[in-house]
Amino acid sequence: MRHKTAPGRSRIEIIATVIISAIECWDGSLPHFRWAGDTMSIASKVFLAALVAVGLLARTSPGLAESRIALVIGNGAYQSVPRLANPSNDAKAVAAALRRSGFDTIIATDLDKNGMEDATIRFSRAARSADVALFYYSGHALQFNGINYLAPIDAKLADESDLRRMTRVDEIVADLQQAKSLRILVLDSCRDNPLAEQLRRSIGTTRSVPIGRGLAKIDAPQGMIMAYATQAGRTAEDGDGSNSPYTTAFLRHIEEQNEIGTIFREVTEDVYENTNHSQLPELSLSIIGRFYLRGMSPAASVPANPTPSAPVKTTSADFDAAVGVDTTAGWDAFLREHPEGFYADLARERKAKIEDREKPAKPRTEIAALSPQAETTERAAAADLPRLLQAELRRVGCNTGIVDGNWSAATQTAMELFNRHAGMKLDTRLASADALEVIKSKSGRICPLVCDRGYKSQGETCVKIECGPGSHLSSDNSCERDARGSGRKDTAPDAAATPNRAASRSVEPGGAEGTASAMQRADHAKNQGKYTTCMGALPGCYERAIRNMTPDVARAWCSRKPTC
Repeated sequence: MRHKTAPGRSRIEIIATVIISAIECWDGSLPHFRWAGDTMSIASKVFLAALVAVGLLARTSPGLAESRIALVIGNGAYQSVPRLANPSNDAKAVAAALRRSGFDTIIATDLDKNGMEDATIRFSRAARSADVALFYYSGHALQFNGINYLAPIDAKLADESDLRRMTRVDEIVADLQQAKSLRILVLDSCRDNPLAEQLRRSIGTTRSVPIGRGLAKIDAPQGMIMAYATQAGRTAEDGDGSNSPYTTAFLRHIEEQNEIGTIFREVTEDVYENTNHSQLPELSLSIIGRFYLRGMSPAASVPANPTPSAPVKTTSADFDAAVGVDTTAGWDAFLREHPEGFYADLARERKAKIEDREKPAKPRTEIAALSPQAETTERAAAADLPRLLQAELRRVGCNTGIVDGNWSAATQTAMELFNRHAGMKLDTRLASADALEVIKSKSGRICPLVCDRGYKSQGETCVKIECGPGSHLSSDNSCERDARGSGRKDTAPDAAATPNRAASRSVEPGGAEGTASAMQRADHAKNQGKYTTCMGALPGCYERAIRNMTPDVARAWCSRKPTC
């Protein structure tokens, strides 16, 4: 498979050559071989012919030259997201092609978490003694914080902790590196992935951890080929046929008698052309020497004209040379030699980028005229964030304060309430566009309506609890029958009757001047059944709030000013 000075020469051929050489030097002392002058006996000739036959068989049969192992997985029958039609077909077709190329192939389709673990463990053990190891995956995958994950069919991402149920690509790479000669990783898995969107929604947009599109790029370790269906950070097509565009191209070339790097470059060109230049596979090769899965073709191994001639440069070699120069003149020279095809399109794109860089800059006066306007617009948008956030917090029931655009302690308290009831971890210290997007994504009330003792929530308002004759309001805010002969009245405590006590209790948490009179007005409205939370805190607010809030949050909540 691997060729340097003697292409196609296997270990079995070398052993056969050594044995033949030993027999040629043999003195004929054993009875199994007799010399008749310079002629060997018939038995000796038969024995040598068999050895030569074994050597020739090793030359033509890829499976005998070295140990090859492949794991092919196709996941399409997903349970929590829409199914993919092609991965099962992709896996079956790829496995058949690899078996014809001498691979001991493990094929598995529609694997759940346990199935993925079992298959990769079996592959890891087999790769330890293999010369060549290949991993092919078709299905959903995603990247999170620069790490690539393969998704089993039962994958469901409530948050990033569920990523532990998925298979990490870097662990597959470690398994592949156990092989002695050549390792190949093929991921046809960069399709538009609803699992990634599921995770993005669950953790919000304020987190600094990136959830990128497609897969993250990994540099191939030495002796490895890494092939992605499309470029890092992009998504690939699933295709309209029975196989994806990438698998279709892979099947077209993998059984060719060509050097392995050439095969994968041809696959890349096919996908690019057949998707109308919308999908460009990512290919990373880090191999030394030339490798052939199906042996060298006769045209490659035996030159048609044995006379020395000048080396003929391939298109890819010319492209590499032009990349080294990277000037418009260099790309013009390349396009004159290669005006059509995959590399020609790439050359034109590179030339266009150079020409854009070389364009003269616009006059400084024009830039100076535009910059203040853009800067003013950006500054205005940033200044408007607090007001927009306050309005959204009010919409979801967490902000009872005024919408004034000031990022005050009361607004920060409202953000803390939102975090608590929405299960989020937004930064409460400053207003951000990310926080605004998260709150906008919520529909309906998030923070519950909190009513004082003697009142209950009804829709968006607090209404007074009316206890019937012979009942009174108990300590748990419900009506309770009076003890016989108690003569107790069914009314809630009237803070207005003891204004000094109400004022002292209300001023304690917030300490703001005028809070006591505001509480009295709110309590009066409450007694009339007209109280709403925008009227501010009620007497006894702090004692009730401290049961469910931290002291700082309770103090800020009970010190809020009326807004209606």
